[in-house]
Amino acid sequence: MFSLIMCMALFLGHFIKGITGFGSALISIPIMSFVFAPADAIVIALLSDVCIGAYLTWVERRVVVWRVLPAMLTGVFIGQQVGVFIQKRLDEDTVRICMAFLISFFAVRLLLGAGVLKRRIRFRTAAGGVAGLGAGVMSGLVGSSGPPVVLYTTSYFDKTKGRGILIAFFFLSAISLVLTLINRGMVSQEAYMFGGFGVLVSLIAASIGSWLSPKVSQIFFTRLVAFLLLFCAASMLFIVLLR
Repeated sequence: MFSLIMCMALFLGHFIKGITGFGSALISIPIMSFVFAPADAIVIALLSDVCIGAYLTWVERRVVVWRVLPAMLTGVFIGQQVGVFIQKRLDEDTVRICMAFLISFFAVRLLLGAGVLKRRIRFRTAAGGVAGLGAGVMSGLVGSSGPPVVLYTTSYFDKTKGRGILIAFFFLSAISLVLTLINRGMVSQEAYMFGGFGVLVSLIAASIGSWLSPKVSQIFFTRLVAFLLLFCAASMLFIVLLR
C-alpha cells in the first residue's frame, strides 16, 4: 500500500512538473504524508526531484536562460537566512496566512491575464534576484519556495523559456537541500529505498508531461500555473486549520 500511494503521488507530481516545470513536491508531499512520516515524504520527493531535475534540465538545456540563474540562486541563499531569522521571531500560522493570501492575489492576477505575456526586458536579471530572494525567504518561513520564481518566469518569459528556467532552478536548489539533509543525517534508510524505487515512476511521468508540454497553449499553461499556486495557498491555510 505504501509503495502504491507513493507511486501515485510521484507520478501525478512529476507529470505536472513535466508540463509546467514545477509542482512535483507541492503535489506529491501532501499525498505521501498520509503513509510516510513528513520528513521521509520530503526526502523521497527531493531524491526524485534531483534525478528527474537532472534529466529534464539536460533535455531543456537549450531553452534555459542560464544568465538569470546566478542571481536567482544567490537570492535564494540570502533569502533562506532571512526567512529563518524572521521565522524565529514571528508566529508561524500568521506568516502562513499572510503568504497564502499574497499567493492567492497573484494567482488570481495570472488567471485574469492568462495568455497576456508582458515581454519585459529591462531589469530582468535583477528581477530574477528579487524573485530568488523572495523564494528563499518563503522557504525559510514556510518551507515553500515556488510562488515567487513562478510568478517571475510567468511575467518575464514565454512558457517554453519560463518552464526551462524553473526546471533548472529547482534542480539546483534540490541538490543543495539534499546534500544538507544527508550531511545532517536526516535521510533514513527507508527514504533511500523508496526514493530510489520512485525515480523510475517519476521518470515515466515527467517524460509524458514533457512530451505534452509543447502541445499546451500559453493560456492553458498560465491557468494551470495559477491553479497550482492557488493549491499551494490552500495547503498553507489547511495546515493552519489543522493546528
